[in-house]
Amino acid sequence: MVVSVGLLVSACGSSEEASRAEPMPIEESAFGDMTSTIDKARDVEDATKQRMEQLNDALEASESR
Repeated sequence: MVVSVGLLVSACGSSEEASRAEPMPIEESAFGDMTSTIDKARDVEDATKQRMEQLNDALEASESR
């Protein structure tokens, strides 16, 4: 029993080669499409904030007349 547990634990260890490998860039992984979607959403959010600032400025200007 002890031997089988020892073999099981040693089999689950990672090899040194696997731990030294460089990670794949996220854009080339399965999550690449998701990162571009997040970037597009941030661009839309920035454009929306700019438009809201323009509208607020125009509203303040019209109230001061």
